[in-house]
Amino acid sequence: MGLYHDQAQILLNIYNSSEPLGGDLICQRMGIGLKTLKKEIDIINDNCSKYGGVIRSKMGEGYYLDIEDAEAFDIFIDDIKRKFYSNLFFRGGQSERMHLILRQFLSGASLSIDDLAELCLCSESTVNRDMKLVRKRLGEYHLSLVKDKKYGLKIEGSEWHIRLALITEYVFYNGFETVQHFGVETNINEMFLHKGIYADMLIDRMHLAFSLCDYHVPYYTYDNMANMIILTLTRKKYSNALDQDLEWFLKADVEKEKVVIAKIFENMPVLSGFELSEAELLALSIFLKSHRVIKYRDFLELEGHEEMEELVDGFIAYMEGIYDTNHLDTGILRKDLCCELTRLNWKEDYEIITLRQRINNFTRDGLLGLDFCTLLYLYLKEQKGQDPLGNNIALFYYIFTQFNRHCMLNNKVRILVVSRLGFYSARSLAGNIRTKVNRPQIEFQPIEYYELDNINMSEVDGIMTDIDSMKEEYYYKPVYFIRYFRNQSEIDQLTKEVLNRKYGVEKLFTPEDIYYMEDPKDYAEVEEFIFANVLSEKDDKKKYKEELDRSEALFKHSRENMLVIWNTLGDYLHRDMIKVVLLRNAVPYGDNYINKIVIYNVKDAELSRLSYLTQRIARIIHHGELIPIRNREEDYEALSRLMFE
Repeated sequence: MGLYHDQAQILLNIYNSSEPLGGDLICQRMGIGLKTLKKEIDIINDNCSKYGGVIRSKMGEGYYLDIEDAEAFDIFIDDIKRKFYSNLFFRGGQSERMHLILRQFLSGASLSIDDLAELCLCSESTVNRDMKLVRKRLGEYHLSLVKDKKYGLKIEGSEWHIRLALITEYVFYNGFETVQHFGVETNINEMFLHKGIYADMLIDRMHLAFSLCDYHVPYYTYDNMANMIILTLTRKKYSNALDQDLEWFLKADVEKEKVVIAKIFENMPVLSGFELSEAELLALSIFLKSHRVIKYRDFLELEGHEEMEELVDGFIAYMEGIYDTNHLDTGILRKDLCCELTRLNWKEDYEIITLRQRINNFTRDGLLGLDFCTLLYLYLKEQKGQDPLGNNIALFYYIFTQFNRHCMLNNKVRILVVSRLGFYSARSLAGNIRTKVNRPQIEFQPIEYYELDNINMSEVDGIMTDIDSMKEEYYYKPVYFIRYFRNQSEIDQLTKEVLNRKYGVEKLFTPEDIYYMEDPKDYAEVEEFIFANVLSEKDDKKKYKEELDRSEALFKHSRENMLVIWNTLGDYLHRDMIKVVLLRNAVPYGDNYINKIVIYNVKDAELSRLSYLTQRIARIIHHGELIPIRNREEDYEALSRLMFE
């Protein structure tokens, strides 16, 4: 039996440490207790001992590796590193158990709860809890589980929905080495998705077919379509089952897509007598159409485009009622939403779901973009009676992220550059600094000294100069005196100060905004602590809790680095705030552990300011190795440096 992901991580932590590693530090990094750590180390040693190594402990110092056969152990540890950093280890958590169970049923297996418990190396009661999630996930694909009198449970549903489930779940099935870590026969888990040499050939043929037919798709469509074609070619004994959906498929307007699919299959060398049935051709065409890029000029020619424009205009008005979008151009956003909502309707007509691994990337990469996705989801559900899948709504993340960038650029920071040598010298300096700063939201404007009297200084965010007296002359404005404009560290410092001043965050986070919690038993206790100690008595805590739950209707802002974000859609605390709660020991949160909570709010929800602030907070999200030392000043320095430098 090989190692689990967490066991491999413990081993690598100890191996990579130049001195004994304390158990408390390992537990803090892993989010586990000392008893669990000792149990895991016993299992790790069962594996290490076969290769001439063992983990030992030294009283008062910690754990270290005692290696007797360096050559054998080096080969072993190199293999562990390769698999760990390639994400090939099973994590043993609820999420992966669920996907392992899904894998069995989607591949046609019939299994009892006892079989599943043995497969997942856990108890039957644990499997029974996991089955709730399995059934829920299968329900998203319009599939269900039924009892097989002889073998236990098996999947029930159409071949179309099974193939869509295989496509959307396949990353999890290939994410870890099933045979080595579970002793399961390979053929049970083939999932009909083995690409071999065919995937690259199919992608080349798609490039050619799309070019010849003037057909446009996003970059990720190539892999998706390759997998769907491979499913079509390899699930031969199930191909007739697609005919059950033929009448449904015939309603689709996919004439252009059928031509593209025919081009892809034209004279394909691996087919040798294989021909697409009508149902297979339609299924592939419908799947392709769900990924088609719609241009706005094409959208205006579609039947019913007026109703879609009305829907989008309603959403923008809904959005403006929650966020302050004054002086922001929503024209591009409106066009993008019209096109993407049209594609969403096509996906939902045939119950096609966006790949889940792409959504995981979204939840790691942004905050405000996800908030807008949630807002769109709530609008469609509450105002229009639609209940789209979260995965499909997440595709709007790119549109909203682009809109957020425009928010920043439309609210530029204006810095005047004044040189004692005159305008041409100031222009040269401004160009030089602009190149080194490389921040499009900062505008460096060269100007003659004598023209300053004609400038409305209320529209200026700062002055850069090499004239000493200007600091006193314009004492009411930030004046940055830099003698050597080529000094990159000084320019970086100026950039940080100017942006923080512009958006009013330079004094928003102080050492007093860090809170420590000793030993919470569970996440509910953490919530109680925050409402009792972090939020103000003046805050409407009940309303805030309601809006917090509402803002998580689609995406919970939990992160892999044991961090949770608390924020609402819009301003419900009526004040600017950044607070950080640090836990001594991690507590369970869904299928993960957390030891950090970041709470933030922006007064009046002014969009460009909110966009800047969420970018600062996102820096904590991306820095997965932040380990608090429980010294307020030093923790504050580490956090503020991450956010604001």
